[in-house]
Amino acid sequence: MVFGGQIDTLSTVSGVEQFQILGGGTIIAVCLVPFLLAFAPKWTADATRTARTSTLLSFGVGIVGAVGYAIPLLILVGFGVHSQFRALSWLDTLTIQACFVLVSDAVAILALGKTISRRSGRLTTWLGVLVGSTTLVGLSAVPILGPIVVGVVALVGFGASLRRTFGSGVTTDANRTIPPRRRL
Repeated sequence: MVFGGQIDTLSTVSGVEQFQILGGGTIIAVCLVPFLLAFAPKWTADATRTARTSTLLSFGVGIVGAVGYAIPLLILVGFGVHSQFRALSWLDTLTIQACFVLVSDAVAILALGKTISRRSGRLTTWLGVLVGSTTLVGLSAVPILGPIVVGVVALVGFGASLRRTFGSGVTTDANRTIPPRRRL
């Protein structure tokens, strides 16, 4: 949030504003789910399965991807936007990256919701969307731990989306390695 020319971090805003920021982003991502399921059902199913079956690897790829996501923005901001070409390239970069992040958040919501709803014995896509979005909006209201958990879930979705987009993300039970059994 920008007030009077300075940028406030998420930790300096009140708890209500944190809830509005994180909860609003979650609601926007939930609105993207029907479009993802309608226009890219295979990609969405593969990215969600990747997030659910290889969570730790997706989290690691999400961290690396988040750093890679920040570099072009920092370069463009660092050099300043002085010409129309730079302003247009900055706007294009920001728009493309923001759309990919929102799609990744939608994948994270689906993966979290499907994981929780599977534990209850009912696995449907819309129940997963409802459970995942409710969980993330509820967690965003928790003062300190909430944004951390929401960020970790978003990084898992971001990493799974990157893995699926660039070809290495389709993980099935057949190609997962099984650790050796311990013998007593």
